[in-house]
Amino acid sequence: MLFSKKIKILFLPNVNETSGAGHFFRCLSIAKALKNYSNCFFNFESKELFFKKIIKQNNMFFCKKKIIDYTDNEFSTVIIDNYEIKQTEINILKKKSNKIILINDF
Repeated sequence: MLFSKKIKILFLPNVNETSGAGHFFRCLSIAKALKNYSNCFFNFESKELFFKKIIKQNNMFFCKKKIIDYTDNEFSTVIIDNYEIKQTEINILKKKSNKIILINDF
């Protein structure tokens, strides 16, 4: 292994009743590629158990916290694939994480 300690990465895909599953599966693909070097956490609003089951099957984690409740540097990187996230939430995450990656396919 290249890293002695796994980093913590938080994925924030757009997963809710009005969106498709593309955001989730794109983030899942990235998480699978990084899994050997990181502990991958997901957070989204959907109550759909299908997505949470996939996360668990891949030995990843689901966080129930709201963005404002994350502690400083709790995650080394936050990957956002969500059109509905507000700029105020991004600003909060910038203060609480070393790196923010925003996927925007527009």
